[in-house]
Amino acid sequence: MSLLHQTAPPIMIPIEVSFTVINGCGNFSEFLETRNGNNKSIEVQTKYEGCICTQAVETLSVIYVFNEQTTGFYELIFRSSDTNFISVSITIE
Repeated sequence: MSLLHQTAPPIMIPIEVSFTVINGCGNFSEFLETRNGNNKSIEVQTKYEGCICTQAVETLSVIYVFNEQTTGFYELIFRSSDTNFISVSITIE
């Protein structure tokens, strides 16, 4: 019996993700995810609301929750800029 495709109890792992907004009206909107097998590319989508905004570049944080039931090796690839990525590896047994 292979453990690669068994279902495990739900695993929820919180991962803190920091991102930059270009002014005081910027905030988190959603995570954009693209899945390819057990690999996920994840990008923070921001939104800008308001008319009178501070002109300060700010770093904000939000929690991404990895939620998976199938055993295996997973790689989460967080986009940190147009050309840089941060990789997180998770194994569920």
